[in-house]
Formats: sequence, C-alpha cells, structure tokens
Amino acid sequence: MTTNLADRHLIDEDNLGKVLSLAALFYIISGNLVARIINKAPKRVFILLCFIMITISNLMMGPSFSLGLEPYFVPLFFLGQALNGFAQGFLFVPNLPEMLDAIYTKKKLIEGQDEVMDAIIADRASGIYGLFYAAGTISAPLVGSLMYENVFDMNWAVTCDFFAAIDR
Repeated sequence: MTTNLADRHLIDEDNLGKVLSLAALFYIISGNLVARIINKAPKRVFILLCFIMITISNLMMGPSFSLGLEPYFVPLFFLGQALNGFAQGFLFVPNLPEMLDAIYTKKKLIEGQDEVMDAIIADRASGIYGLFYAAGTISAPLVGSLMYENVFDMNWAVTCDFFAAIDR
C-alpha cells in the first residue's frame, strides 16, 4: 500500500505514517462507540456491518474499477482507509464475547457457576483471540502484497476489488 501511495498518489514518504494511522484513529472512535451500543442489537449484526463496511472501504481504496470510480482519487482513498478503521470496531469489540458465548454453549457450561473455570476460559480465549489477531496483522500484508505483485501485475485497484469481492 505504501508503495502505491508514494508512486501513484504522489504522497510524500514523510506523510505515509499519518495516512496509515488514519485507520487506527477511526478504530479508536468506533471501538468506543460500539462498546456503548453493543447491547442494542445482537453481536452478529455488528459483525455483519463490519464486513459490509470493509467491502465498501476496499472498493473506495482502489478506487474500484468495477464501480467506474476515478483512478488515483486520493480523498476517496483516505475515506476508504478511515472506513476500514471504523469497521474494525464493529468486529473486534463484539467478537471476543461472541467467542466466549460459543465456548459456554458448546461445553454446556453456565457462566458464573465456577469462577475458576470462568477465569481459565476467559484467559485462554483472550490468548487465542490475541494470537489470531497478531497472525492476521502479519499475514494480511504479506498475502496482499504477494497478490498485488504476482497475481494482479501491480494493479492496486484490481487488487482492492478482489479483496472486496472475497470479503462478502
């Protein structure tokens, strides 16, 4: 992504960190928002909204050939990056409690009956959650760059369209 931003969008290399931090800023905002409204709807609704927003953000960051958007329109990329970060709060906040609920359901346990077991489940689930989050932050850029360089012949917009299509 940084190569594309510097070469095609002509963004100064000194500002690339600011552009990349845009997603994190909007994740902080949405994480706080979702934490306040999480009880208003089933957690899976928030997860579905996340996938819809991620698909749209990928189409915006390309910008999408499939939607006929103007290539190299920098403000659209910034909006897509912000939407991507905002969407992350809709996934990461409800996902851990959803995972814990699934464990209790599968093991036919009742939360609160055994504090020691609750602590063990929470610790292990948090550890696994953190592990998969870290694995994703390592593997996603690697897979994305391999696809960009080897499959889509350095075509950023087509790469973003592809990832938007598989997000559905």
